[in-house]
Order: sequence, then C-alpha cells, then structure tokens
Amino acid sequence: MKNVRNVILDKINFEEIHVNLNDLKEANYLIYENSKEIFEMSDKVFFVGGDNSICFSIARAFDKILSEGLLVVFDAHANCSNDEWIKSLVENGFNGRNIILIGCRNIGNDEIEFIKKEGITVIRMEVLENDIEGVCDIIMERAIGSKGFYLNLNLNVVDPAFAPGVCDLEPEGLSSNELFYFFNRICDYKYHHIYQCHLRLIASIGASYLTYRTSKSDDNSVL
Repeated sequence: MKNVRNVILDKINFEEIHVNLNDLKEANYLIYENSKEIFEMSDKVFFVGGDNSICFSIARAFDKILSEGLLVVFDAHANCSNDEWIKSLVENGFNGRNIILIGCRNIGNDEIEFIKKEGITVIRMEVLENDIEGVCDIIMERAIGSKGFYLNLNLNVVDPAFAPGVCDLEPEGLSSNELFYFFNRICDYKYHHIYQCHLRLIASIGASYLTYRTSKSDDNSVL
C-alpha cells in the first residue's frame, strides 16, 4: 500500500492559496483569481479548505472560465437567503437554471421564492429516498449535456447518525452508503473533470466539488 500511495502522490501537484483572514475583501479576490488561473491550467483540480465563505469566489471563477456550466450542490440548506453564497452567486450573474440543490431539508419561505424566481432545481430528500438511482441518472444526463460540471459537497447533507461531527446538523439526511453511491457514479464519469473539496467539520474544515468539461445543455428539469 505504501508504494501505491507514493505513486498517487507523485501525480499530484500541491499548492496553497495564501490569504489574510483580517481582510476578507482581499482574501475573496485572491481565492477568485487563483481559482480562475487553476481552472484555466488544468481539467483536474481539487480544492480543500474553508467554510461556505470560499464557495462564492471559487464558483465565480468556475463560471468565468466555464460559462453556463452546471453547479450541483449537496447541502442540508439552500444557502439562498440574505447574503448567503448561492443567492450572491446568482445575483452576480450565475444562471440559476444551471444550479441543482440536492438534499435540502431546511429551506425558508424567502428562499423558496428566490429559488422559483431564478429557476433553480431542488431535489428534496423524499425524492432521493424514492429513486436515488433515477435522480443520479438525471444529474449525469445534465452533466453530459453541460459545458462544465462542478459538484459542491457540504457534509451536513448526510444524516447526523453517519456524520455527527459536522456543523449545522439537520436530521433525515443521506446515509453514508447513499453518498458513496453518488460519488461512485460520478467517478465512473469518463469526461475531463476538475475537483474541488469542501467538507465543513467542527474540528477541522474542508469541502468537496467536482467539475466536468463536456458540452452545453439547456435542459433544466425540476424535481
């Protein structure tokens, strides 16, 4: 196993984006500019670090390089209220019809209004529970037809029974097996891809996104 690990690491280039947390405006600018440069240089990228505050800048960079790409977000929350990152992203030009929210279980009335207005697709837990394979098929069809595919994973989409150490816990989420099923399907996807990871934990911070470069689609199914 040691030799296998060494082979894998030899194929990965590690780089750190240095930011000043006391200057959020500058930090967001640096995250945006560095992410944009990385997206231009490589089809396979994996970002680690930060809470939801990093999502806005990285997603803007994704949209700048891969305009009209597909954004798929696994999260217990819609993040579409006030100055939350998805609402801010759409208000700054990202096409809401190219956003799919999966596993949301806590959505405010103001968020529902915004989601309907912007044509954002929401796939609730009851739909996932009834036909997770069919939902995954739809997502992969949208990805194949899109110019790019960016997946954002917040671990609070998983039920607290399987991920008790994350922030903002919400009951009745995905099981660990259901989450692994999605990612096994995604890993079988045979197109060029970019990875970004965002997993927000209590003890440590991270996150998870994947991007696939394919062709453009105008399909916007709503479940």
